Amino acid sequence: ARQQAIRENTLKVFTAGECVVCLSEGCDTVLLRCMHNCLHAACFRDLAKSTSSVRCPMCRSMVQGCVFVK
Repeated sequence: ARQQAIRENTLKVFTAGECVVCLSEGCDTVLLRCMHNCLHAACFRDLAKSTSSVRCPMCRSMVQGCVFVK
């Protein structure tokens, strides 16, 4: 239900202008619980591979999932 709401743009999502990790790509990944769209898919995958518990790079809250958006 939450992912559908994101797709339908009914939840408030904070979108950064560019990825806060690499600072070169646009943002296409919404982190669930905090709703920050602050990085792109490749950086999220790298972040998820490097640690067992992923935290949002903006607010440091635990990431419980993500939705890739265009």
